[in-house]
Amino acid sequence: MSATLFQIRYNPMQLTAFSAFAQVNGGYRQQTKDVYFVRFVGCTQPDAYLRELAQLDQLLAKKKGAALRVLSFPQLSQSEQLTQYANTWQSAAPQLSYKASDPLLQATIQLRLEELPAIYQRYQPNASPSMVKNFMVKVLFWADVFFPQLFCDWQIQRSPKFVCSGALKKQEYVFLYFLTQLGVDVLYLNPEGDLPLDQALLQLSAKNDCHHYNALILPQFQGDQPTTAAEQPRSSVSATVEKSPSSSAPVQTTMPEMEKSFEELATLASSIVMIEVYDSQGICFKTGSGIIIGAEGYILTNFHVVCDSSSYQIKLEGEEQSYPCQTLIKYNYVHDLALLRIDRNCTPLTIYRGPKPLIRGQKVVAIGSPMGLFNSVSDGIISGFRTIQDTPMIQFTAPTSPGSSGGALLNMRGEIIGICTAGITEGQNLNLAVDYGTILSFVSGFLPHKN
Repeated sequence: MSATLFQIRYNPMQLTAFSAFAQVNGGYRQQTKDVYFVRFVGCTQPDAYLRELAQLDQLLAKKKGAALRVLSFPQLSQSEQLTQYANTWQSAAPQLSYKASDPLLQATIQLRLEELPAIYQRYQPNASPSMVKNFMVKVLFWADVFFPQLFCDWQIQRSPKFVCSGALKKQEYVFLYFLTQLGVDVLYLNPEGDLPLDQALLQLSAKNDCHHYNALILPQFQGDQPTTAAEQPRSSVSATVEKSPSSSAPVQTTMPEMEKSFEELATLASSIVMIEVYDSQGICFKTGSGIIIGAEGYILTNFHVVCDSSSYQIKLEGEEQSYPCQTLIKYNYVHDLALLRIDRNCTPLTIYRGPKPLIRGQKVVAIGSPMGLFNSVSDGIISGFRTIQDTPMIQFTAPTSPGSSGGALLNMRGEIIGICTAGITEGQNLNLAVDYGTILSFVSGFLPHKN
């Protein structure tokens, strides 16, 4: 198969309301289908925003053709499913489990699937083969979840609608682009701000930004009877996929997030900074590390890194310039935590929230700048749990050195489980991190609700 069986044109018409997205139909002319890929960023009035969202749900429920609104993407972790999808991707001719009833749609899906790794690598140029494999495994899984609903009543003249929200990562955003290449109109909603992705990637979609931002908890799809609290899945990591009545019954999928490879975890170093601390003469006399925890430039570090100065320079990976910082927003000397802020939009890391407690022997990765060696990555395990001067600590074996203080201790899903704080020099690999529960209490007022 050398060419797509129908072409895609991104309609340039500016959409200014959720209802316009629900009602518009791009049509099909001369083997070309019009699609919309739109980001609605910001929220001026929360009440009005939620009313407009409810109206969107009603319109999606009444439209001809399939419509989905997704609060978050389901994640894959069961070992047997991982093996299944990995084997599918590594086969000679990878194909989705889903088979479209329409030959035109099925042929287009297969060709676009074959093109997708190259598209991902275009926007992740340093992607290793294992990163591409991890991405495609997720694509195969997401396709199994969403495609039976999106294409249940497919006709080339109609446009299925897919609406999503939440803190999307690059892999999820590229999957949205994949949907548009199959003729699906996609709307991304984020009342808190735009996605912290590369501009080249964001340019794939049109942006409607009201320049006012609010932290809102978006409700589930409201076009049908709402699910009662007793029917909700009980998991801290869940994804609810709601369907319009034009499809079959709603599907709810609850799965833990998939673990990352060490190579993928190393890419998170872009959210770890090096802090240069200056004296009154403008001379840098020590360095430490910090973790970006807020898209607005909030940086978590140890109090002992910044306590003896009020002038800092923040260095980000891949950037030559440094960012001045003279504002210590908050600190707690008992727990050895401090919060800084720079005037720059950043990509934050997520802080772990459970529900399962950490355990001894659990694999971890530490990222920081020991001895000024910017963003070094080391791995180890949790070797114990201590309480030192009323502060819960994680003891871990990943190597650290002076300068690592303020760096991130991550689980294998890339979530912050601790901040590297101290090492016992008399021992070997006896390192300590303030745990995630203490961190959450300290930064709670500076996090979006989803973090």
